[in-house]
Amino acid sequence: MVRKPFFSVVMPTRNRASLLPTAIRSVLGQTFEDFELIVSDNQSDDNTREVVESFQDPRIKYFRTSDFLTINNSWASAVGHATGEYVAFLCDDDAYGKVYLEAFKTEIDSSNLDLAACGMPQYYEHPHYESAYKLTAPRFTNAAQTIDCFGREETVFRYMFAKGGLTTFPDDFDPVGLPYLSNGVYRREIFLELKQRLGSVFPRDLASTDVYSSTIILSQFTKRYAYIDKPLYIQRVSDVSLTRSPDIEKQKKTYGRPSHDLGRFNSYFVDFSYSNLWVEACLLAAADTGFEIDFELNWAKYYLKAYDSLMYLQDRGFDMRAEIASFFGTVERQSKSIRDEVLPVVNSPRARLSRFLRTSKAARPLLKMRQRAEPQVDEGMVGLNDELTIDEYAARLDDEFLEKYARQGVTI
Repeated sequence: MVRKPFFSVVMPTRNRASLLPTAIRSVLGQTFEDFELIVSDNQSDDNTREVVESFQDPRIKYFRTSDFLTINNSWASAVGHATGEYVAFLCDDDAYGKVYLEAFKTEIDSSNLDLAACGMPQYYEHPHYESAYKLTAPRFTNAAQTIDCFGREETVFRYMFAKGGLTTFPDDFDPVGLPYLSNGVYRREIFLELKQRLGSVFPRDLASTDVYSSTIILSQFTKRYAYIDKPLYIQRVSDVSLTRSPDIEKQKKTYGRPSHDLGRFNSYFVDFSYSNLWVEACLLAAADTGFEIDFELNWAKYYLKAYDSLMYLQDRGFDMRAEIASFFGTVERQSKSIRDEVLPVVNSPRARLSRFLRTSKAARPLLKMRQRAEPQVDEGMVGLNDELTIDEYAARLDDEFLEKYARQGVTI
């Protein structure tokens, strides 16, 4: 009988041969070694196969899809090759900290978990960002928090909608952070049950598949979940990033209005908001599982959050005037109660003056220069504020480093 590994690390990829070595090295360098690495090549036309085979490690299993697959089907195909007790995900341009799997194994052994996740700092690999070549993981405690999810479907959905800025957080469900597929490990049986119930491991082809899937998995298939407050999954942000690209036109397309029919909720969405993907994913998860939303969704909170994201980008020199004009048009079409909550805030004298300066052709370059000249300094980024390669950060994130720089009582 063939012995099965404890973890299956699943990594779908397509035409990322130049980035793959970092991801693969971060897996092979794990302190916990009972794993298999599934590299699922989605019809790449570069030298992906040669890069994978160059590592010559028997724990690596390379598969090539017979046809080109959409993103969700590519992930589902990769999961289908997993044989381990738990499935972990790794995007082909990201990296694990060296104690990633060990940290999860420790918590699984102590708490009999169905699902666990950890902190996910970003590594900005583009000079557009002030924190280029550094990690954005200012605070972590090293603590683990376990949550009972069984029989708490409404609580989970309310929490997910609250993360999207549409309602208040439930008092009795307060995990420090959430699983986004890539930063979590899942009992493999969950995906078998998910496929049996919804017909596919990942039924929706969304840019926010992780939020959609996590909402369903936490609410329907998880008894015990733990969040480990350690920055162990390094998410690379570069020109090729799908949802965090420095290309503003790509961002506008990604974070535009949902393309799915969301019924009575369609008219609420603005043309640009970082919350759009999240809220769309939660609404689709509710529809696909038959969950009735009985709690109030506060769309005024959504609009205020959307306005903040528009101002954030305008501050950084991007021209968001068309999106700002559309924002006000959408708010004006809402109910009086929503308008009365949103418009006094965004139309206050101070906000109007700030918006004029941000959108002025003369003032915008000055604001951008000042923003670059006065970079934000966070004292909590001690140890994470050095300009290193992503490989160096992956090797740095061991137990000794985490113990040295943990900030007790403060979370990411």
